Amino acid sequence: MTVDRIANLPYYLPEKQKDNIMCFINSVSSGLGNGNYNICSENVYAKIMSYATKKAEKCVVEAHSYHMDIQFSLQGAEGIDIFAPDQLRAVQEYDVDQDVQLYDVVEDHPIASVLNREGYFCLIPAGVPHRPMKAVTNEGWVKKCVIKILSLEGV
Repeated sequence: MTVDRIANLPYYLPEKQKDNIMCFINSVSSGLGNGNYNICSENVYAKIMSYATKKAEKCVVEAHSYHMDIQFSLQGAEGIDIFAPDQLRAVQEYDVDQDVQLYDVVEDHPIASVLNREGYFCLIPAGVPHRPMKAVTNEGWVKKCVIKILSLEGV
């Protein structure tokens, strides 16, 4: 996992998609509607979503086998926890269409926690279990963008 200012994001992006991704990021605003947006091809797209943040125990842990996430807040903030696989138990079969595995937390001691707020991004590689939607202090609201980049190798 990497956390940095959005201005530094180009240093972390695949060269082939860098220009298209940065063009999208520079045009996105909190006024953009929720939904999926194609950036380069079906291999690189963005999801804009809004939701209420919650207490950690009410949030779901997820991991993606083939997509790297670049998450950043457009409005508000949320916590994102990172877990080691041995701290988790799968709660359903891997969803191939959505590229997501959901988990229950067995040992609720994240190995890292991030404040995902405006002006910063959190890069989560494929295969890294993470728990977004966490309230920072009291339950609040966040609008965020998640850029999904397909890794053909998977994990």
